[in-house]
Amino acid sequence: MAGIDVTITNLGVSLDIGGNATSIIIQNLLITEHEVNVKPNFSSTSVYGRMDPIFTYQNTVRTFTLNFKTDPNAANVTSTRNQINKLHQMMYPSYETEQHGLFKTYTLKGPPILEITCPGVFNSPAVFIPENFSLTRGTANSSKINITVGSLGELASYQAPVDGYAFTIGGTILHQDEPPGWISDGNGNITFSKGTDFPLGS
Repeated sequence: MAGIDVTITNLGVSLDIGGNATSIIIQNLLITEHEVNVKPNFSSTSVYGRMDPIFTYQNTVRTFTLNFKTDPNAANVTSTRNQINKLHQMMYPSYETEQHGLFKTYTLKGPPILEITCPGVFNSPAVFIPENFSLTRGTANSSKINITVGSLGELASYQAPVDGYAFTIGGTILHQDEPPGWISDGNGNITFSKGTDFPLGS
């Protein structure tokens, strides 16, 4: 099965510090699970003598979770590992430092705000607040172990091959342009603003 290339950009660095956006491309990934949760939020007020509370609409929040795994047979295993390391680092904020004599201060400049492009899931870049990231390193793949040990030193330094990586990333999507919703043109025509493919084909 052919993998996909996923692009993730750290907007928190580029927007708040003014530097270049920090982007990574993780290649040959397989999607094992994609979950979308949508929650309309209402506030309610109880009124004397009324059986049902009065509901006032607030917003609709959309969150997602994507589970990926890497191809342990891919030629770029080291590159993939490095890119996953960078993705892990994107979960942290950006700081600006100043040296004051023997002491150094750290000023928060930008929180982690990410943008993801994932074929078949987010064909167009989606900005989100990361709220979930976990990484699993696969166990040694015994089918790949075939070594000749010439000394005890070689045996002590040997590391069995890792059977790939798996990671989960998710969060709350931020809408950058026209918000999702039903739009009336005033002539009796009502259409959904994001089209018929939203959200699974967007």
